[in-house]
Amino acid sequence: MHPVSRLYRFGGFLLTFFTAFWVVSNYTAYQNPEEVSLLKESLLQAIEIQQETLENTEMASVFRTFSNDIETRLTEYKYKASSLLKTVGGLIALLGSIFLRRKSKLGIHLFLAGMVFGIGGVFYWHGASISGWSMATFPFVYTLVVSFFIYKKRRSFI
Repeated sequence: MHPVSRLYRFGGFLLTFFTAFWVVSNYTAYQNPEEVSLLKESLLQAIEIQQETLENTEMASVFRTFSNDIETRLTEYKYKASSLLKTVGGLIALLGSIFLRRKSKLGIHLFLAGMVFGIGGVFYWHGASISGWSMATFPFVYTLVVSFFIYKKRRSFI
């Protein structure tokens, strides 16, 4: 096994910590799907405030579309189902992060497969609209950042 620098160990710890946090928060969301009503209310209120601020008749149909999308796609059933898929994907990614800490190429594949599975589950249940992107922004950006660093350091994996 290659020697591991302190910076790599710290990065591996952060990767494992954030992935474990993502798993736990999604498991909590799976157990408490009624919290989606708070998210739905806050998104609808933000859209209403933007609509009042802009007062543009051309944008009224866009705001109506956003509101309808949030009303139909952010339901307890869909939130619970997508949280379950994100939890399963997060567990696979967590296993991958453990292998990444050991500089194993298997970790790259497990991490990316788990994150893509979780993101795919969000878009399956919530669609590629405002509700889907609001649920998938953090995992998507997190996967891109980690993938960038993995790509840069790919030669050091065994």
